[in-house]
Amino acid sequence: MWWDGEPLDLYIGPGHVGALQAGRLLSWHPWPDPLERLPSLLAEVAGGRARWSRRRRLRAWLSGAFARPILLPAIAGLNGWHEAEAAARAAAQTQWGWAQCVAWLQDFPARQPALAVAVQSAVISKLHDAARGSGLRLTSIRPWWALATAQVHNAGEPQCCAIEDADSLVFLAAAGPAWIEAAAYAPRPSPDQARAILQRRAVAVLPGGAVPVQRFGSAMVDGVLAPRRLQGVAAEASERR
Repeated sequence: MWWDGEPLDLYIGPGHVGALQAGRLLSWHPWPDPLERLPSLLAEVAGGRARWSRRRRLRAWLSGAFARPILLPAIAGLNGWHEAEAAARAAAQTQWGWAQCVAWLQDFPARQPALAVAVQSAVISKLHDAARGSGLRLTSIRPWWALATAQVHNAGEPQCCAIEDADSLVFLAAAGPAWIEAAAYAPRPSPDQARAILQRRAVAVLPGGAVPVQRFGSAMVDGVLAPRRLQGVAAEASERR
């Protein structure tokens, strides 16, 4: 059972929520309001054994619709991480109208662009409330797409990567250690729409060559907490015309 010491992993997006533990899918629901129904899902997987769950850890993995990537340009004169995070929050408000949000940065944007993630404050508050109400200890909140960032970052050669979860599509591109593009599409595009988007993005950010897009899909439904490699998308020369 899930309370035997392993952390509980939670995927949550605007239209789906699921729970997994030790490689086994415990629950998956295509709910239109998953944040409001989190307490019932956690009660479902706990099986009413709240006394066992008080020491259990909960790790939240957010869809790219809830945890959106931001490419923060290099900004001269930033005075510490607080100002850098404020710049990322301002970018989130400009791009998506998120007046209240939290932002985290992978690196400090002093000499080159940095990858950041923004999450609306209400999402974080509801996650904490649901965890407390179920007697769980929320130990991390991360974007699902973060599981695949190592596939493109610091790879040496220019790389493009697409991560598809149940509710969104995230596109990332890097040239060695430098991030050059980050975008999220929600709701999740259809397969044909996704292919067209990825071909355009790859050509736009890396026009010097036909760099294939590595694609990863959400394997949460299959009970595996790791991006599953999908068939890639090639930025063919004909697509650049």
